[in-house]
Amino acid sequence: MHHHSGVFLLLCAACSLLQAFSDDGYNLASNGITSQSSLYETIGASENAIDGSPSADHMSGHCTHTKLDIEPWWMVDLMNTFNVTKVKITNRGDCCSKRLDGAEIRIGNFPENGGTRNPTCAKIESLGPGKEEEYICRMVGQYVTITIPGRAEYLTLCEVKVYGTIVSEGYAEPECSIRCLPDIAEYILPYSLVSDANLDALNIHLKDPLCRAKKEKDHYLIRIPYTRCGSNVLHEDGKTFYANTIYGTIPDTDVHRIEIPVKCEMESNKTLELIINPKVKNSICKSYYNISMRLYQSDSFTEPITQYPHEIDLHSNLHVELEVESEDEQLQIFIETFIASPSLEETNRKYKVISQGCQVDSTLRVHPVTDRRLQRFSFHAFKFDNFREVYLFCNVIICHNSTSPNRCTQECIPSRRRREVHTSKEQVDSARLSQGPLVFVSEEKPAHGGSSTLASVLSVVLCVTVISAVLGLVVQKEYYRRQQRVLLQSSSDCS
Repeated sequence: MHHHSGVFLLLCAACSLLQAFSDDGYNLASNGITSQSSLYETIGASENAIDGSPSADHMSGHCTHTKLDIEPWWMVDLMNTFNVTKVKITNRGDCCSKRLDGAEIRIGNFPENGGTRNPTCAKIESLGPGKEEEYICRMVGQYVTITIPGRAEYLTLCEVKVYGTIVSEGYAEPECSIRCLPDIAEYILPYSLVSDANLDALNIHLKDPLCRAKKEKDHYLIRIPYTRCGSNVLHEDGKTFYANTIYGTIPDTDVHRIEIPVKCEMESNKTLELIINPKVKNSICKSYYNISMRLYQSDSFTEPITQYPHEIDLHSNLHVELEVESEDEQLQIFIETFIASPSLEETNRKYKVISQGCQVDSTLRVHPVTDRRLQRFSFHAFKFDNFREVYLFCNVIICHNSTSPNRCTQECIPSRRRREVHTSKEQVDSARLSQGPLVFVSEEKPAHGGSSTLASVLSVVLCVTVISAVLGLVVQKEYYRRQQRVLLQSSSDCS
């Protein structure tokens, strides 16, 4: 009995091996690990799709079956990275074959969400009851997924076969890179990624198919505006993202061989620092929103201070403008705190101009603007005792109108309500901005506004008079020397 049992097991193993091989080569899926979005009943397990059985009858226990899921999926992990050349799929034969219409085959190296974010190999337009169809892919990946996008549906597969060759040891995935700027993102796709999909620059586009890639010297470049080309705004855990998707589409079809979701996270909080001395750069952006802080000569805000050092009168007003430099008109800038200190170093000598969005300085005046990406205000200049310089620090928050209510709409929050702000989910990241120096004209307060000017004029007149007198004496002395030389020369000639 034991002898016959061993022969039976050996025959079964040989049978399975023969099923894995065919005229197409070795079925890579046969040794894979499967999973699916859900299980409708025990006879619809995910591994049924790679059991090698030709049966297309679900009730025979050789087909998969999910519940009525939104965008259901089935995935096989090939346990290594392969150059996948083609995929064969057998549809259910006993009923409900239309359920598979519109399903997509996706291949890549990302197992998250059942591999549904990997690039698309092909779309199953229609597959008859119990029929097997072959789909050419020529894509690299470890995970093969079948999913039904855009609707709630049952997913049933009676057989999935995957064919290809293992990737050589020296192979490295093409390096893609993204660069998030204040108003636009730039994404680089290597030539190999696009050529492997048998596509070119005209086939690489965003959600708006008119926004296409451009061929550069050694890569493809696609620019992604945050407010156009199908980009949208997302809000997750207090963070703002601009999102779009890069597609590599087979010409004259809606089948994607490349699909890359792109997201740029934008910081909501900024810490800005305006230093009235020393001189440094005008604007620095640490992240994706550019925030600028400028000083102006007057409340017309038409003459920015650009030359430093710049002298200011203690008895004048400081005019400040803060701006988030972005094309997105739905953004709003809010001043959370604005404080002054006589030193850049940590010190307890601080003066609050704005705190928790509330006006503290009695001379503060807000200059209304229609563009909420801009904030303008002014306040009377001041200085600390025994210091000629004042350092100004500003913390601003960037909000998106689609997240209302938000911190920007809360405006002033008194001390008793500060806990509410600290427990918010907003991430606080900082970037410093500085410009200057601005120095006070004089440390001494003049008795009258015109006295210093009169003293300056008198000093200039006195200096000119003294210089003129000295020059007169020099000229006169030289004249007498020349006269003396002439007389001596005359005496010599006579003798």
